[in-house]
Amino acid sequence: MRLNIHVSIDFRMFRLQPKRSNASHVFLRHVTPAISGRYSCEVSADAPSFHTALVSGDMDVVELPKTRPSIAGVKPRYRVGETISGNCSSPPSRPPANLTWLLNNKEAEPQFVTHYPHMIADSDSREPEENRRMSSRVGIQFVVGPQHFSRSPGKLKIRCTASIHGLYWQSTEKSVEEEKPKGPQAPEATRPSFYEGHFDGVVVEQEIMVVPAGTKVFQGA
Repeated sequence: MRLNIHVSIDFRMFRLQPKRSNASHVFLRHVTPAISGRYSCEVSADAPSFHTALVSGDMDVVELPKTRPSIAGVKPRYRVGETISGNCSSPPSRPPANLTWLLNNKEAEPQFVTHYPHMIADSDSREPEENRRMSSRVGIQFVVGPQHFSRSPGKLKIRCTASIHGLYWQSTEKSVEEEKPKGPQAPEATRPSFYEGHFDGVVVEQEIMVVPAGTKVFQGA
């Protein structure tokens, strides 16, 4: 049998490694996004049949993000009824990463999620479109409810995952604590106070009681 690789690109753009290639495998080095495309494998039988089979497949060269995704705008504590609003961003890659929000390990409902347009990396603005790396950003906004703290008492886990095909998967997680409302404050303790009055040259010192507004005071006969 013999193996023929047919691609619509210049083979001089990368290096074929003959020692690591054989009738069923081809090993390439120094690949770039430019060699992404459709590859064909043709298998031919020797005489006397000379049967031929041709199979094709697409190959995409991926440039992975340099760091994991990051979450911004999410505070460490929220009360039930407050609104959580945050963003998740992934650094430039090719193709851009797919971002997914998870709340307590369950994918967030679509109405809570906002997908923003991909942004071209500044350094790639003059590159051909097929070579440009792009960053990804996705937002989330929802009202905190008691159910968000039920599975992990007092805490809500917010996670953002970034994935590219089956080659890359990274995530970042933040834990949000439930902030309990503060109860009514105890009334301020009554405290004595004194004032001086002057009547016809005689100094009179009288004790009064200062109490919080609304407190009933009962005086003896």
